[in-house]
Amino acid sequence: MRRVFLTSFLVLLLVGFSFANTNEVKDEFSQEELIEISKVVNEVLAYYLKMEFEKMLPYMEEKAKKDTEQIISYTASPYRYNQIKSEISLLSEPRIEEISKVSDDIAYVVVKWGYDRSVVKGTKEEKVKVFRESRYILKKFGKNWKIVSYR
Repeated sequence: MRRVFLTSFLVLLLVGFSFANTNEVKDEFSQEELIEISKVVNEVLAYYLKMEFEKMLPYMEEKAKKDTEQIISYTASPYRYNQIKSEISLLSEPRIEEISKVSDDIAYVVVKWGYDRSVVKGTKEEKVKVFRESRYILKKFGKNWKIVSYR
């Protein structure tokens, strides 16, 4: 009886490990989805750096789309346009660092940016490059991935 119990326990333990491994594989996007998500994010980043905000809109929904529409409205003011342009000119080299699966239709993306900062060294001001991260939430709408939020 004890032998049957131990054998049954070992079989259940092995079956449990195989299910756990199966779930881990399903927690990642397919290669095709990773490419699609990367393409959307890289397109938006390229348009952002060129200040082509209108071209970003087809890749966005919800809060991200509203925020982008607000940026577009700000560019109508020469003062705000110059502020936005000045801030964007400090950014460079956006690079996707991480793509995580939250669910089948939600992705979390981390982008690392180069950012030029002025630092006082002695009596002089010197430009140095630091890095900062932005986080994006994408959601699948039908067959298309779109950015819904960013920070």
